[in-house]
Amino acid sequence: MAGQMVQTILAVMIALGFGAAGDPGPTSQPSAAQTAHDRDDAAKKKLNLPLAAINFENTPFGDAINELRDKSSLPIRVDWKALQEIGVDRKTAITLHIPELRASTVLDLLLMVAGADHGKLAYAVESGFITISTAQNLTDEIAEQSYDIRRSLEGLDVAARQKKVGALTQLLTDHIEPSSWKSHGGSIGTIREEKGRLIITQTAENQRLIESILKNLGVISEPGPGR
Repeated sequence: MAGQMVQTILAVMIALGFGAAGDPGPTSQPSAAQTAHDRDDAAKKKLNLPLAAINFENTPFGDAINELRDKSSLPIRVDWKALQEIGVDRKTAITLHIPELRASTVLDLLLMVAGADHGKLAYAVESGFITISTAQNLTDEIAEQSYDIRRSLEGLDVAARQKKVGALTQLLTDHIEPSSWKSHGGSIGTIREEKGRLIITQTAENQRLIESILKNLGVISEPGPGR
């Protein structure tokens, strides 16, 4: 089920015409002299880097994490105790085949598959580390975020513009925790377009997923500030 959802997300992204991850700009390696904020920034820059195609076939989750860590140099640490409490461990089988994408998106999709039959997994950047745990264990505040998609709408007539915005909206609401959106009977998420910006209300974790997808679609560079 999760594998099918991942492939659906990827298919829609390809249909909408996203490219490989762009140049994220210069990166820096965290050092002992850096502040916690500096180390977090360094980890976030690594998450923004492109990662070569991933092919896991019944791969143990622990091995998948190790491979991702080796390929990306991401400073990943896993709260295995919290994961084991919902039935996820190092031996949980992972089947996932995805093209080159940003490391953050690869990690999002990997966690989606790993937690599919058990519970939602998430990650947070803390003290220079990327900590994987259950979503329940990570702080998740509700926030409104503005995403500038004007460049992806340039040159489109009204009908084409509405179609593109509609496709983006459907992609997000159908695949990012569908039951949380008010349009799907939930009590949290809303999404609307205003003057070339998507105004989205969601949890902080889901906003991060949304940002990752929109960046890989190539429709935004950086999210705008909340309204």
